[in-house]
Amino acid sequence: MTRSWVGVLVLAIVGWAGTARADVETHDGFQFRGTLGGGYLHDSESVEGAGNGIDGTVSGGAALLEIYLGGTPVPGLVFGGFLSGMSAPGPSAKVGNTTIVASDDQSLGLGSVGPYVDFYPSPQKGFHVLGTLGYAQVSFNDGDGTVDAASSSGFTLGTGVGYDGFVSDEWSLGVLGRLSYAWTSHDTAGVTVHDNALAVGLSFSVSCH
Repeated sequence: MTRSWVGVLVLAIVGWAGTARADVETHDGFQFRGTLGGGYLHDSESVEGAGNGIDGTVSGGAALLEIYLGGTPVPGLVFGGFLSGMSAPGPSAKVGNTTIVASDDQSLGLGSVGPYVDFYPSPQKGFHVLGTLGYAQVSFNDGDGTVDAASSSGFTLGTGVGYDGFVSDEWSLGVLGRLSYAWTSHDTAGVTVHDNALAVGLSFSVSCH
């Protein structure tokens, strides 16, 4: 992760997280959200200059973990920083008409970090819409405990829809559906390889707001 992205995350947290908390059971003030769930991760790989077709795909069911920290300058509107990690163990790879299933100790991963905006149309109710933008890295763990040195990096855009139900004055439980797409690439042996990843997830969430 570059220093600039660390700076973006720190500024997002510090700049807005200090807003004053107002009413109970209202989406205002400081926000913390942690999510845990699963979904599907799909990576399409192509080689620049080798035609416009997709050279191969890797995909599989994945576990998803995310953390959000932010603040609410206006009730119902949250700005902050997020960290997301998704991992698909034993993914299947397809090259042409040939399908290969990886072993369980191999995995496809997508990590991202950056700013987010979260909007509650009614600050006292739980429905919300999420938007994310960030730095992304697509990697393949080959099973020996290390991540492939040819991991691809780039950027990601994402969205989400969820619902939080208050279980106390400030804490709530809910669900969050997520969709994100990452455009990444890396250079190897003088050739540019593009890895474009699609991630779909559904998570349970716990929030303090």
